[in-house]
Amino acid sequence: MSRIKALSHLRTKAATPNLNPTHRRNGKLQACEPCRKAKLRCDHVMPVCGRCARLRKAPRCVYHPAPMTRGRAASVSASASASAFLPPRTGQPAELVQWDRQRSLSPRARSHLSPPPAPYGFLGVTSYSAVLAEHEKDDADDGLTVPGGYVVDAARVAKGVSILRLLRDVPKLDQFVSRWFNLCAGVVIVEPVVKHFMLNLWRVHGDVLQRQDQAELEKLSKFMWRNTAAAVSFDGSVTPTEWLDLWTGENLRFEAAGVIFVVVAMLCLNLQEWDPIFVDDCGEQIDRRLLATQMTKAADDCIAICRTLNAINDAYLWMLYECTVVTINLRGEDSGAAWRQMGEVVSSVTAFGLHQKIEVDDQTPLFLAECRKLVFICVYSRDKCISTMMGRPPRLSRRYCVMQLPLDVAGEELFATDFDLSKAFLDLDERGWNRKEELRRSTYARIWLDISKVREDILELSLGTSMERFAEQVQHVTVEAARSWNSLPLFVREDPTSVGHRPLHAIYLILIRLEYLHNDFLLQRALIKRTGAESGRLVDIARRMLSLVLSLADKRDFYLDFQTDFSYVLSSQGLPSAGLIAIELLKQEQLFGIAQTSLPRSEIIQDLSVFVSHLGAVKPVDGSYQSCHHGRRILKRILDRLLS
Repeated sequence: MSRIKALSHLRTKAATPNLNPTHRRNGKLQACEPCRKAKLRCDHVMPVCGRCARLRKAPRCVYHPAPMTRGRAASVSASASASAFLPPRTGQPAELVQWDRQRSLSPRARSHLSPPPAPYGFLGVTSYSAVLAEHEKDDADDGLTVPGGYVVDAARVAKGVSILRLLRDVPKLDQFVSRWFNLCAGVVIVEPVVKHFMLNLWRVHGDVLQRQDQAELEKLSKFMWRNTAAAVSFDGSVTPTEWLDLWTGENLRFEAAGVIFVVVAMLCLNLQEWDPIFVDDCGEQIDRRLLATQMTKAADDCIAICRTLNAINDAYLWMLYECTVVTINLRGEDSGAAWRQMGEVVSSVTAFGLHQKIEVDDQTPLFLAECRKLVFICVYSRDKCISTMMGRPPRLSRRYCVMQLPLDVAGEELFATDFDLSKAFLDLDERGWNRKEELRRSTYARIWLDISKVREDILELSLGTSMERFAEQVQHVTVEAARSWNSLPLFVREDPTSVGHRPLHAIYLILIRLEYLHNDFLLQRALIKRTGAESGRLVDIARRMLSLVLSLADKRDFYLDFQTDFSYVLSSQGLPSAGLIAIELLKQEQLFGIAQTSLPRSEIIQDLSVFVSHLGAVKPVDGSYQSCHHGRRILKRILDRLLS
């Protein structure tokens, strides 16, 4: 069997194909349209023949029910013709072109008009098409530039209408967005992006959204389906404003709506119920939790539409990642929903190719390259956090990734029309950190990447099966962790409890130091579990971690608008350290003179009591409530035994 036939055989076998059952008048099997027109031999495989699969023309591989005749199907309307079976013009989705035609055909013929979409996203050097693609770079391919075969039926139009109904008061949503970016710099979505989306959405479609007329909303829904199905085309010379215009206004897409929804949901989950922003124009109270749920559901619907259309792009990744963060805040990082959604985020990031080298070139402008680096770091690092929380192997390994640090530049500057790269470089030191000693979003991302690379090594030691040279490997990771800490700029390594720090600045410093201590904690735990080493150093690390968690709790008034983050710290870093200290103190009481460590009983009991009280303050609506509530019950039982 030749290589070409072998590739075709493997591909069709994996898709459980069958042969086209339709015969021509001469008794031979009918060929697909590309093979018939090119007068080449077709293997008649459905849904995609081997030749079309090899040439990556799957969207065009259709079997015309009557290729040589003009039957009744062609006379349904004056405009209906054989063009119904040809690819639509660039920018015109096949699902809208084929909608009227498909209703007039039999079910058997209609199935031939819905070919599978083209291969999804990035294909690497081991993919089925890599060898052939290297020899066919100059092969002209006039295939579809947008996914085909999808029908925008009444149900899909209705889903779009339900999304649009939540956008009827864009000015109010703008208040929520402004409040969010007054609190923080955002996660991966920056303020200029959302503001531009909303401004042009209201400018072009504000009247329709205000009137909420059913027919107008249905028309706008179809318009958004059409835009979302089309690929976003630009080159390296595009300006930030021009690029943002591709998603909103006259080009409105579901990704832009989803970005707005997810930012509003993030704010709702972090503010208190009594915040004045949750009062409408009529003086009525807005249910914070209900609004967060509605916004999250709408963002999920936008994600589902993009998933249906195989629309994988930058805005989709932003929306998907931040929606995952919302899910973690709503249901907890140890929930099944968070685990499954994080899996989709990792799959989408690699399908988009962000694990490969990201460069500024004739297809990628600088601002977008920097955004992509930041998104990849967030996904890579969040993957290690959720794997640690669940005690499961990480999904994204740096062995297959190019790890790139973003410029330590504020995201707002990147999207500014007058952004000057040479001036930005003057504000950075020789190692790429900003000279203003500001803890920016990019600063934290650079730190988080180093922490996560060490965390990946620790997870491999903790969860892996190899015991070969284990102590030596632990020592290597310990040295690497120390190198990572010492490489940080001095303003990041300052004592967060010292006088003179701004409250929020001190909180960020505490969180960074906690992450580094958590790495040491996990590493020592792995060493003790595997080799039976003494626990003295582990207990010392745990006490330092608990002390920092309690210092964070002392600043809770400044942390008021980020209660979900505080609850996360209590569960992810506070519980392991407090639990270990409590157990060690209990051992010391029960095994007097035998225990490996000597702990100050009174001080430890006081610290544990304060920590338990903070666990009790976590509300049932918080995503970390279950883990905090469970840990609180166990710690209370241990304290009762210590005090009895």
